[in-house]
Amino acid sequence: MRLAKQNLRTTVRQLLVGVAMLLAFSIGIATQAQEDESRNTEPGTGTLTGRVINENGQPVSHATVYVTAPMALPQPRITFTDDAGNF
Repeated sequence: MRLAKQNLRTTVRQLLVGVAMLLAFSIGIATQAQEDESRNTEPGTGTLTGRVINENGQPVSHATVYVTAPMALPQPRITFTDDAGNF
């Protein structure tokens, strides 16, 4: 009986050490991924399209559209809608 308790304690200790190592490894990988992501200073590129309408659903022609993004663009992008309200 005494040997069984000792074996159980050893097994539980080994299991706890394994779980702690796995947790530490997982935290290390997550931290590395965040660091890699924060190093990417290149802004993403893409296309933004839309339509400006008034409260009656009618297009607003020649409206000014400002596009800003925190930390991504050094200055806002500005464009204008066409006669149909599209940009």
